[in-house]
Amino acid sequence: MKPTIDPLWVTDIEAAKALQNSLREKVIREDKLGKVERIAGVDGGLC
Repeated sequence: MKPTIDPLWVTDIEAAKALQNSLREKVIREDKLGKVERIAGVDGGLC
């Protein structure tokens, strides 16, 4: 199985910088969750 690249994914440095700059304002730098008891995750990328 060959991995595929999402055509919407950024492939050049300038576009990556622009994407990071646009996402910068969405970062939450304060605690809005309270006490976290459990964390779980699944990576299904190779399924």
